[in-house]
Amino acid sequence: MGSRLGWLGAIMAGALCALPASAQIESSGLGDVDAWGASFLERGESGLGQQFWENSDGEYLLALFERMDVSFLSQAERDLLSLALRSPTSGPSGDLDDVLQARRVELLYAL
Repeated sequence: MGSRLGWLGAIMAGALCALPASAQIESSGLGDVDAWGASFLERGESGLGQQFWENSDGEYLLALFERMDVSFLSQAERDLLSLALRSPTSGPSGDLDDVLQARRVELLYAL
């Protein structure tokens, strides 16, 4: 009985090795991943909503981010900006996503 199971296992292993590998795994890429959807919120903290940045003009937002000096903000303004930057959301319109993401992280670091 044991030798039959051994032979059966060997035959099944051989059959599995003979299958083509191309049909086993498919990848669709990461094109739909949006870094704006990453949440930097603490556990239990509520964000500002999924559409907060979605309809923003990327060029205007970049100009705003670049001119912002967090050292002149009050504590309440700093807290609100921090919440806005840490909230997961859909990205703003435009082709400046990488630059905006970098500036977003720089502002968070400055806060």
